[in-house]
Formats: sequence, C-alpha cells, structure tokens
Amino acid sequence: MHIRVGDSIKNFKNNKFHFIRNNSFGFTLDTYKNMLDTLYPNKKENKNKKIYLVYGAHMNTNIKFSKLYIKKIKELLKSYNFKIEDYKSDPDTSYIFMVNSKIYIKGAGGFSKCISKHIKSKGGKVINPSDYKNK
Repeated sequence: MHIRVGDSIKNFKNNKFHFIRNNSFGFTLDTYKNMLDTLYPNKKENKNKKIYLVYGAHMNTNIKFSKLYIKKIKELLKSYNFKIEDYKSDPDTSYIFMVNSKIYIKGAGGFSKCISKHIKSKGGKVINPSDYKNK
C-alpha cells in the first residue's frame, strides 16, 4: 500500500485530513474504510494477510500531520485484522519493491500512477482507493 505523505497533507480539522489541490493528493480515512468494507468485509479472513506500507516524505513539511495520518491508517488496517509492516527505503528501492507486488493499493500522485502501470503490465492487480470515494 503506497501512501503519499508530507507535502500532500494541508491540515487536520474536525477529525478529518485535508489534502492539497482539492484532496487530489491523498485519500481520506473514509475512502480507505469504504475500500476495506467492500474488498475485505469478513475481517476474520484477513488474519494471516500482511500489508506493507510504503511511504516517505521527500520534503520535511507537515511531519506532524503525516505521522498522524499513518497512525490512523494503521489503526484502520489493524481493525480489519491485517498484519502491517512498514517498508522503508530510498525511492528507487521502494519502486522496485512496489512494482513486484501481486496486489497493489495505489497512492495519490504520479509516482504511484507509474508503479500501477508496471504492475498491470506484469498481470498484477491494482486497487485504486479513489474508486471507493463517497460510497
């Protein structure tokens, strides 16, 4: 699961994250919840499934909001019984790691879009959280 943080998060108000460019650079927690409810409704079946979280800010901006965002996403994934592991590396190594995913939950932005194209070309599955907005 690729998560864009740092320069993408504008603020956190009324228990909601707000992203730059009219929320086009990130996904709300409600969007992730809708996605999980749709794709993984039986939480017990997720017990042995692992999700790698790949994230990192290329600029040291909004670090406080980024840490809170990651924390909230982890809490959400844990509530669906997923095992969570952070994958931390440089962008090039992270790219190689992500393009070899069998199932990839894309993030917002161009980097994730490029990764998605590679995964699809290799026969992998790409899940786009934006398909689950406002459901």
